[in-house]
Amino acid sequence: MLAALIAAPGTGAAATLDVFMQGGVAMAGLGAPSEMFDNFFFAPGPVDTLSDARNEEAAATGFFGSGSTSASYSVDGERGQLRLGLTADVSDGPDGIGGTGTAGSLVQMTFMESFFVSGAGSVTVGMAVSAMWNSTLWGLDASTAYNGSAGFTGVSFNANTRSFGQSTEGTVGSVLGELIEVMFDIDSPEGGIIDFSWTLNGSTGIGGGSGQVAQSTFLNAMNTANIFVRTEGAVTAVAQTNGFLSDPAFGQIDPGVIPLPASGLLLLAGLGGLGALRQRRRLIRD
Repeated sequence: MLAALIAAPGTGAAATLDVFMQGGVAMAGLGAPSEMFDNFFFAPGPVDTLSDARNEEAAATGFFGSGSTSASYSVDGERGQLRLGLTADVSDGPDGIGGTGTAGSLVQMTFMESFFVSGAGSVTVGMAVSAMWNSTLWGLDASTAYNGSAGFTGVSFNANTRSFGQSTEGTVGSVLGELIEVMFDIDSPEGGIIDFSWTLNGSTGIGGGSGQVAQSTFLNAMNTANIFVRTEGAVTAVAQTNGFLSDPAFGQIDPGVIPLPASGLLLLAGLGGLGALRQRRRLIRD
C-alpha cells in the first residue's frame, strides 16, 4: 500500500540545490592571426530553493570558422523535476578555408531534501529519466541516494547511479522513463530525519579538423527527470519544507514509463536547424 506524504510546514533543513555549469568554444584557422574563443562558468554552490533555472551561451566567430554552445537547467522543487539541455555547433569557414574548432558544455546538478520518516515498512526514493541525444562527445548520468540519521538500524548512506553512456563517436539515442531507485526498510515508531538527494549530470561537445563541414550536437533532458519518494506499509514521510513531494499528487505517483511529449520531439528536431541558422547568419555578417 502507498502511504500518503503529509503536507506540513518545514521543521528541518531546507531543500538545497547545487549546480555547476561550464562551456566554451575555441576556433583556430590555418594561418589565422589568433585563436578566437569564448566560454562561461557558473557554480553557485548550495542554495535554499524550491525552483531555479539558468541558461548560458558562448560563441566565437572568425574568417576561418565559427562555433557556439549553450547549457541550461531548471529545477521544480515543488513537483520534483530536474531538467537540462545542452547544444554545441561548429562550422567551417567560407570557401573551404581550413580550420579547427571545438565547442562543448556541461551541467552538473544535485537537489537535496530532508524528510522526517517514521513507522514500519519500506521507503523507495528514485528518479525516472527521459532524454534524447545526437552528439559526438556526450555523457548523461543520474543518481539517487539517501543518508539516514543516527539511531536508524540498517539505514545508512546508499546510492544508485546509472550512466547512459560516454561516446567519442557520433551517436543518436534516447531513454524513456528509465528508473533509478533505491529502497530501504524502516521499523522506528519514533522516526528520524533522512536526507535524500537526486543528481543529473550531462555533457556534450564536438570538435573537428581542417576543412570540416558544419556539425551540430545536442543532449536534451528537458522533458524532465521526475524524482519521487514512495512508501509501503505503515510508513509516514514528511518533507521538511513547504513544497517538494509534500503534495501526494506528485509524491505518490509511481512514475512508470513517462512519454516524451510531442512538443519535446519538435524541440529536438529544431535544435539542429536553429544551430545551423545561427552559423549562417554569423558567416553572412562576417
